[in-house]
Amino acid sequence: MNYQEKEINRIDILIFLVVFIWLIPIGAASQTPEVTAISSQENIKPNEEVSITFSVDTAVDAYYFGVEAVFDPDVFEFVSANPVGLMSDGMRVADLLNEDRVGASVSLTSPLDAPDSGDLLKLTFRVKQATTVGLSQISFEHVELSDSEGRNIEIVKPEALDLNVEEAVSDLQLVSSEDNNITEGEEFQVEGSIYVNDITVDENTESDRITVWVGINENDTDPSGWAEVTWTEMVFDNAQNSYHQYKKNIGFGMEPGTYYIALRGKLDSGSYVYGGQSNSGGGLWDGVENVNARLTVTEQSAYQHTLAGWNFDDETLVTSQSVPANEDNDFQLIGASKDGFSSIAASGMAASSDGWQFTEGDEKYWLAELSSEGFQNVTVFSKQYSTGAGPRDFELEASIDGLDWEVVSPDTINVASDWSSGVIDKLALPAKYDDQQNIYVRWIRRGDFRADGQEDISTGSNRMDDVYIQGENINAQDVTVWPGDCDDNGVVEELDVFEIGQYWLAEGPTPVYNSIGWAQREVESWIPAEAAYADANGDGVVNHKDLKPLGLHFGKNSTSSKQSVKQSPPLSELVLPALNSGESVVVAIKAEEAVDLTGLSIRFRVADIDGFRWDLKKVTYADWGSRWDDDNKLIEFSRRENNSPNASATWVYKGESTPETTDSLAVLEIEANENWKQQARLILERVVVADNEHKKAMENVMLESEHAISDERPEEEPELPQSLSLNQNYPNPFNPSTVISYTLPKDEEISIVLYDMVGRKVTTIFEGAQQAGRYALRYRPAGLSSGVYIYQLKTKERVISRKFTYVK
Repeated sequence: MNYQEKEINRIDILIFLVVFIWLIPIGAASQTPEVTAISSQENIKPNEEVSITFSVDTAVDAYYFGVEAVFDPDVFEFVSANPVGLMSDGMRVADLLNEDRVGASVSLTSPLDAPDSGDLLKLTFRVKQATTVGLSQISFEHVELSDSEGRNIEIVKPEALDLNVEEAVSDLQLVSSEDNNITEGEEFQVEGSIYVNDITVDENTESDRITVWVGINENDTDPSGWAEVTWTEMVFDNAQNSYHQYKKNIGFGMEPGTYYIALRGKLDSGSYVYGGQSNSGGGLWDGVENVNARLTVTEQSAYQHTLAGWNFDDETLVTSQSVPANEDNDFQLIGASKDGFSSIAASGMAASSDGWQFTEGDEKYWLAELSSEGFQNVTVFSKQYSTGAGPRDFELEASIDGLDWEVVSPDTINVASDWSSGVIDKLALPAKYDDQQNIYVRWIRRGDFRADGQEDISTGSNRMDDVYIQGENINAQDVTVWPGDCDDNGVVEELDVFEIGQYWLAEGPTPVYNSIGWAQREVESWIPAEAAYADANGDGVVNHKDLKPLGLHFGKNSTSSKQSVKQSPPLSELVLPALNSGESVVVAIKAEEAVDLTGLSIRFRVADIDGFRWDLKKVTYADWGSRWDDDNKLIEFSRRENNSPNASATWVYKGESTPETTDSLAVLEIEANENWKQQARLILERVVVADNEHKKAMENVMLESEHAISDERPEEEPELPQSLSLNQNYPNPFNPSTVISYTLPKDEEISIVLYDMVGRKVTTIFEGAQQAGRYALRYRPAGLSSGVYIYQLKTKERVISRKFTYVK
């Protein structure tokens, strides 16, 4: 080796050493790039989306990134992979490699301008609706990062992520069709189902952590913006298929119109979640697939008044039901022969006829003549029957004057030997028959065919039943009715029974919103208008059921639900003798002059003795009502509250009748429950007689009795007791009840307590504040065994005890 070669080798070695020494600190200072995975949130709820973003923390020549994410498929479902940050312009590929693994990668098509750090890829998952509560992990495998030369870049791989699934309302379904319809006054049941992970799955009973509401809004908008007043809490119904079911009736009280329905749910004090309906069963409201349901409330159709109706059950051709203008109208038979009435009928009895043989040019028909004045939309209903040899073919015709007729039935009425054929079902007459003083409707025979299909009508018969011609009141108006105030005078009393009798079996419109509670209700006016008030229970017919609200609200008026009827000046008084227990006195009520009556109402009271000392053993009409009562044509109403001094009674004929003439009005029998220690007064406060629709308050009325002793009255009211006392109960021993009487010299708090013979408390009979005075309390034991007991009267200052014996 020559000198020159030695020199070159020294230079190479020197350069190598310099480069090596220079590189040492660089390599020592450099670190392996770290790829991190960061979740958009750590606490997640069902149906929420969570994003995982992969980033590199060191500047690198990033060109390709790939990763496989492993997850629990019962908790998550893969949604998407999107390039971000450094790779935002790259191409991406993502696919499920298995149900629990997704592979995703992104690659640039041109190198970065310079090495850089930042985001690479974002994976998005959705938390499943039915997932369980708790921690769930997403881990990462086969993580690769390459440069623009295709060389792998050594990296620190991302750690697995622990995500916490929380409880939440994950599904809320409005179980309803898209369109729903009810009539004003009806109800619509809304059903909803809610799913809360880990709660509705495991609990088969109602959870107090869950609340569900139904919302009703006039506008089809996002329910999250509906006012709070639109929401009503629903009621838990049952648990089914891991859902809790809720129900609520809506619609009652809503005015006609279109409304929209949605659900609202909440867990604990969390945020509201909204639910809608869809063809697939409903779900969380999104305004696209799961939307609001529609509820249409239609106005109640106009009431059909019966202008004239015949059911023939009373074996008469006179109207059985009608408006006043058509009372006593006959159903007529023209050309054929009346054959009486038949029990072979659609219901009850039917009008029967024969003589329907055919002669060219003759006219044989049934005829209804009536007024439709004040009514519109007139309809006809009827049922017709023929025996085999009777007429088959009829037509329905109408006329204004009874001379010029037009056919109004669209087809020939084919009558058979049954009541299912030959039916006209609410056939509408032309508008010209509205509001007419007189209209005529006839069922006229056509041709010579018999009901059995043969020709030549012979001796067969034809029958009519259930003929009703109806119409709507042109000037219908609403009236306000108080249940029980049958004469609309503002107070419920015995006189209201008169109206029930006068309008007996009248029918009319029913209220849209009905109740027999003490509150006003709106109802379309009846014809006549006064009959609307006689329908005390609001069921659309005046009958015996209307006595219930009258008794329930007796003494109330429309300004104060607790105010009683004021006492009237006495018509007559009678002093009754001091009776012993079990004795009675009979008193007659008579008029000074004979009166005509179809009804009677009386009001009276017994004064000067405690109410518990007497009973009304009998209160009845005199002989004037016997015949009507035997025929079940008399309404009777009598009332006396427990231990009250006041009593009343009313009797009235059902409907209209020829009045009876009499001066003997009523008979009372007053019985002593225990010995009277003084005389008493029977005071007659009011007597009213009815002559059909006419009512008259009597003035010259007398009380008569063989046991009357004088007409003297006590000059002073009994003095207040001077001392506290507890009397022996009466009767004793007793069953089923006894009366405990006592006196209080001053106003104070008292109690009456019952003990057994060993001093154990059995019950408190009475407890409260009372004014000074004399008291009698009727005690009726419940569940008490036979035996001897101690009853005590207690005040702040004294205790008084007595014994009684109960015999079961």
